[in-house]
Amino acid sequence: MLAQGRLMVESKDDTPVAYARTGSGPVMLLVHGAAASGLEWMAVLPALAEHFTTCVMQRRGRPPSGDHSSYCIEREVEDIGAVIAAIGEPVVLVAHSYGALVAVQGMAANALKNISRAILYEPPVFAGRNPKHIPALQQAKQAWAAGDRDLVTELFLATVFSPERARAIRSTGAWPGLVLTANTIPREMETAGSFKDRAAEIGAGLRNCAVPTTMLLGSESPAHIRDGTAFIRESLPDCHTLILNGQGHVANVQAPALFAEKVIEAAR
Repeated sequence: MLAQGRLMVESKDDTPVAYARTGSGPVMLLVHGAAASGLEWMAVLPALAEHFTTCVMQRRGRPPSGDHSSYCIEREVEDIGAVIAAIGEPVVLVAHSYGALVAVQGMAANALKNISRAILYEPPVFAGRNPKHIPALQQAKQAWAAGDRDLVTELFLATVFSPERARAIRSTGAWPGLVLTANTIPREMETAGSFKDRAAEIGAGLRNCAVPTTMLLGSESPAHIRDGTAFIRESLPDCHTLILNGQGHVANVQAPALFAEKVIEAAR
C-alpha cells in the first residue's frame, strides 16, 4: 500500500520537492499552474480521491518545496520525474496551465517516464500568436526588483484575465496565497513567452510521444489558449479534447464538480 500524507523527494539538482498523497486506487499526480500552489486542487480533490490515489505536487519555489538560484523549465520536468519515480508505479498526470506546459516540455523531450495517461488543462502554448503578457513581463521584472510582490501578482493576473478582474481578486481571501508565489511569476512568464520560438522543436518531439493525452479546454477561453490546445492535440499521435462548457482557465476552482467529472472521464 502506498504511504499517505506529506512526502518529500529530491530532484536531480538536489532541490527538495514536496507532495501530499491521499485516497486509494490508481495513482493520479496533480501539477498546479503559475501564481498558484497545490492548494488550487483542494476543491476537486475530494471527488478525485474517491477514485484515485491522488498525489498533489508543490512545484519548486513554493514552500515546503525548495528552489534554486538558477531556473529553467527542464529542472521542473526533472521535479515531476522525481515525484513519479518516488511513487514507483504508473501515474495519470493531470497538469494545469504552466504545470501543463512543463508536462508538454517533458513529453516532447521523452523525459517523463511511467505516465499511463496525461490530462492537460490549457498550457500557455503560444504557438501561433504573440502572447499579450510579453509587454507586462518587463514591468513584472521591475516590480520584483523593487520588492513589490503585490504588483508582480497583479500584472500577471491582468494578463491571464483582465486588469479589472486582477484588481477585484486583490480584495479576496485568495490574494495572500497568490502573492506568496510572486518570486516565481517573472521567470514563468518569460519561459511561457519563449515557447513560440521553440514551437517547431516541441511539436516534432510530441509527434514521437506515445502517451495517450486528453486536452481540457474551457468553452470561454481566449483564442490563444484555443490555438495552443489545438497545436498540442495536432502534434500528439493519440490526443483528443474535452470541452468544459461555460468555463475558462480556472474551472478546477470555479466549477470543481464539472472539472472532476471531466478528469475522471478522461482517465478511464
